[in-house]
Amino acid sequence: MLQRTEYLNIIEEIRNTEKKSLDEYIISVIEPLRNENPNFIETLYKDINYLINDIDKPHEND
Repeated sequence: MLQRTEYLNIIEEIRNTEKKSLDEYIISVIEPLRNENPNFIETLYKDINYLINDIDKPHEND
């Protein structure tokens, strides 16, 4: 089972991956994790959603 910080590290790696190598990253990293944990994608999605919606508060980084 992955720790919360590991999910955040994966999100950061995805963000920093070039489009061309994103497919390779998904196949080599994301797919094996999904096979180990059926809830992996849902948890990753929730973390991404949290970061997108809640990381910046109103009037921050305008």
